[in-house]
Amino acid sequence: MTGTNSDGRKANVSIFTPEAGLFIFLGSGCLLWPLLLTDGHAFLSVDSSVYADQGDRIWSFLSTVSQQGEPLAEGSAVADEQSSGDVLQALRAETDATDTVRSVPYAAFVGALLPLGSLALLYAQAVLVMTSLYAVVACLLNAPRRPVVLLALVAIVMLTPAATMAGYLMPDIFGSVVILFAVSIALGLERIDRVSRIVLFAIVVTAITFHYGNVPLAVGLFCVAALMRADRKRMAQLLFGVAGGTVLLAVGLNVAIGIMGFDTTSIAPGRAPIVLARSIADGPARRVLENDCASDTPRYALCEFWGTDIPTNVGAALWDEGGMNTAPAELYARIRAEEIPLLLEAARSYPGQQAAAFLSNTFDQALVVWPRYANAAQFVIRDDGRRSRQAVDDGGFEALRPSLRTLHEVGYFLGVAGLAGFALLSRDSTTRRVVVVVLAGLVLNAAIFGGLSAPVPRYQARVAWLALAVLALLLVRLLARTGAGLQDDG
Repeated sequence: MTGTNSDGRKANVSIFTPEAGLFIFLGSGCLLWPLLLTDGHAFLSVDSSVYADQGDRIWSFLSTVSQQGEPLAEGSAVADEQSSGDVLQALRAETDATDTVRSVPYAAFVGALLPLGSLALLYAQAVLVMTSLYAVVACLLNAPRRPVVLLALVAIVMLTPAATMAGYLMPDIFGSVVILFAVSIALGLERIDRVSRIVLFAIVVTAITFHYGNVPLAVGLFCVAALMRADRKRMAQLLFGVAGGTVLLAVGLNVAIGIMGFDTTSIAPGRAPIVLARSIADGPARRVLENDCASDTPRYALCEFWGTDIPTNVGAALWDEGGMNTAPAELYARIRAEEIPLLLEAARSYPGQQAAAFLSNTFDQALVVWPRYANAAQFVIRDDGRRSRQAVDDGGFEALRPSLRTLHEVGYFLGVAGLAGFALLSRDSTTRRVVVVVLAGLVLNAAIFGGLSAPVPRYQARVAWLALAVLALLLVRLLARTGAGLQDDG
């Protein structure tokens, strides 16, 4: 599909134009408006501290091993590994006993930018998101984009959960980059100039590596986007070329990190067994463990750890005192290795209960869009040299929370309803492609993070803002095409 402007010329979308710069850089700043109320303090979670600490270690290791003739202190984990130059092994050596290793690429990203301040880090994240959004805006609105239209879209986005999630020092908001790139695939990447495509490709690969949950989201959504193309030849090129190449490169990077640093081919080396904890809380895995642990010859390491006292919720199973994350390192490694076999046995033994729990969790996740745990905080250094959070005054943001929650929820459901209306009533195939991809993205995100993990507010909030933003874009497109008397562009 080749886009055309109103004068019939071939569209050549670029992210390197004055209007693109206005939208991306001004819009990114506007997106961080909640931080004006928190005196510049970011929203932090427990995981934010882990990312920051691991980022520090990664860059410290890289800096150290790059210096010639600068020996490390004897006996340190880094010194033990320096002879082989294996930075990631050193990271593992320091974190195995105390931490769950998070996304190494995102930790490196945080470590590189956090010394400039949390605001600089969050602004960089917002720029990557807004760049991806601009590509969709430019492809959808073939007529020249007036600054007033772009600024109006920025204003709408500021009223969605995107503003809160942009202020979160977490990789969550990059899920929306995956959906936006899928929309670009459905619209036609050939509309975008080569240099811009390379930049967008790099952004989405980065987004996928930043969170292991973005891998299945990308796989499912890129397939949906490619299959929406009417041109069969182009569909195959997109499916096996662009979509497949993007996911394979991102997965390859994570697998390479796993092999080098963690002696595993996992796409998420060192992650916590959250899916297993979810199945324990939902019942199927707990029932398998209850039967196995009560037998004379238990097969699973969790029976050795818990005995017959099996937890009944995710927190108790994973994070709390006595949870899996507190198991000794060797036992924890066995628990992680047995996660998939245990989940498969649970699914085979109790398929109905597992399916019902999955659908219920997906539904619950799809409805939760207010990131209620977004609390402003600052990092403080503990005696052991690691970071912890210290709450700060939320300022005026605290007073706005009830109103923002209502605004976000109403905007989300209006956006979803509006997109569904376009899907049913629009005869414009471009519009239908966009709607299908966005709605599929919202559902897939809820299924992956709510169905397989646990319904957590920020998981859906990270992509929920797209519903209202894309609806606004489609309304502008409809008005522009109606005024120009244009027909379906196929």
